[in-house]
Amino acid sequence: MRPDGLGSSTAPGSAAATGSGAASSAGAGPLAPSADSALRCQGGGTAAVNLQIDAGKGPQGAVQPLAVGKNLTAMNLYDQNRADFVPRADPTFVAYLAALHPGMLRFPAGHLSQKYQFTADGPEGSFNLTPALLDAYIVLCRQVGAQPFVAVNIESGTPQNAAALVAYLNVTKKYGVTWFQIGNEPDVQGLDVAHTPQLYAAAYLRFAAAMKAVDPTIKLVGGELLSGENILGEHQSVDWMTPILAGAGAQMDAVAWHYYPLYSSPPGESANPAGSSFPSVAHLLNETALDWPPAGLDFAATVMPALRQKLATYSPKAQIWIDEFAEDPGYTAGAGYSDQAVGAIWAADALARYGEQGTGAIFKFIFKAERQHLYTLLDEKNGLRPEYYTYWMFANLFGDQWIGSSSDRVAQVAIHAARNSADNSLRVMLVNKAEQAQTVRLQVANFSAKRAQSYLLQAPGYISTAMRLNGQLLTPTAAANGAQAIGAQDASACLGDVITLPPFSVTLLVLQN
Repeated sequence: MRPDGLGSSTAPGSAAATGSGAASSAGAGPLAPSADSALRCQGGGTAAVNLQIDAGKGPQGAVQPLAVGKNLTAMNLYDQNRADFVPRADPTFVAYLAALHPGMLRFPAGHLSQKYQFTADGPEGSFNLTPALLDAYIVLCRQVGAQPFVAVNIESGTPQNAAALVAYLNVTKKYGVTWFQIGNEPDVQGLDVAHTPQLYAAAYLRFAAAMKAVDPTIKLVGGELLSGENILGEHQSVDWMTPILAGAGAQMDAVAWHYYPLYSSPPGESANPAGSSFPSVAHLLNETALDWPPAGLDFAATVMPALRQKLATYSPKAQIWIDEFAEDPGYTAGAGYSDQAVGAIWAADALARYGEQGTGAIFKFIFKAERQHLYTLLDEKNGLRPEYYTYWMFANLFGDQWIGSSSDRVAQVAIHAARNSADNSLRVMLVNKAEQAQTVRLQVANFSAKRAQSYLLQAPGYISTAMRLNGQLLTPTAAANGAQAIGAQDASACLGDVITLPPFSVTLLVLQN
């Protein structure tokens, strides 16, 4: 994340996006519910979109299914919003957070992590990691069943201070914290004015040595690049990842980067509305963006294989993490899409694409913050933003083993599927990104479905702030009750038939044999 977010950007050139976007314009307004506002099936006929599932194979052509894992819904905690958990956690905040079953909580999150110092006996200040603050954070992690993931300051910190932090957590308090992040966005936040990948790699090794001297069992995360293009070194970007891995990759247990497809410009700077990272509904849902590839939903299929290839050379045992994941880190903080229904639709497709690529952890940036941050799942009053529902569906209704799936019109309707080992069902997520209802036909190989249930997440329009899941809202109690909180609709009549998906909707089918 850039300084408050948000600092300078290496984002795109001025050429227009060339991909096929689902939305017709940035100003797509709310549409009234129509006869297409519920999932329905029709006998016979031709479908506009053909969807395929192979329950016997994994995603992206993999021979075997791939574990989904709890870290699909990992979360960043906003460091300046500590009243939600210090000195005691707010019950509503905890209920909504715990309902997402986050595998990990990252703290302090983002740019400001590079201002924090561990202070054993100092005052409670904005950028002091005091024992009281750390203790409250650990309590919150335990309340929601998440592992802590602690960020270490290398921009203004020292290896000695990082070692003292590890000593407090794991020697003095015996918390057993496993994961630590070293640095944040070195391609933006430098160690000095002339920062380079080599400087970051050298600093990483110094900090890693000091921290592991205190506790050799800890695991360390590095890289932390702002832009996927700085992994690839294309489109006038610098390849930061290769020299970082060459210098320090052998000492990394996970390599992280940050994914933001859009970027709202700083005040006073002009931006080309045709550029594919210019914030709009249409650009957020673009399938392909040749002028700035990270803006396309298909970027997952480019950047992840490239990163795996680099790790095979320099750090073959390391996981790949995305520990900041949101629509836009820019100066308007996601206003008009992150906080509206289009964010929920985007996340249903984008989050799954990176999960299917074997990403070890994906951290939403951020769970809750102050009112100027609109890329959050909770607003400043603990109200749910639409995207919360997408994360809740993944956490409570989806399966635990990714399987192969495909769509022949993915720019309009995306499909993601997983087996659920608890009941041997298939969980199928259908994302209609179009402004019109779409007819689809689903063909399933290596699984015989006899019954089906459905969950429909829908809003009256892309820029609506209201979403309903099977017509219902989630309260803190309902969210905590998991799958039992929302009544499933019988969809057995849809098996083998053409299904009509309502506009701008996310449908989750549960197929049972």
